Amino acid sequence: WQYTMHAAEQRWAALNGCQTAPTTQWVAPNVYEERYSGCQGDADVVGRMTVGGGHIWLADNDALWAFVSRYRRAGR
Repeated sequence: WQYTMHAAEQRWAALNGCQTAPTTQWVAPNVYEERYSGCQGDADVVGRMTVGGGHIWLADNDALWAFVSRYRRAGR
């Protein structure tokens, strides 16, 4: 991995044609979510970051499933 989470979000937002700046929302005391909405194909780009957490996996599988289960691949 050669770039930050913020750079990754910006890249995915550009690839998905997102036209607005991200919104930021605190979801836990040291965890915030950045969300790009209104992207092509009704896609969202969302990242959760831990302040001072470095490169770690936030084990919030319920939040991950709630996000990805809203979408279907074309033709499926």
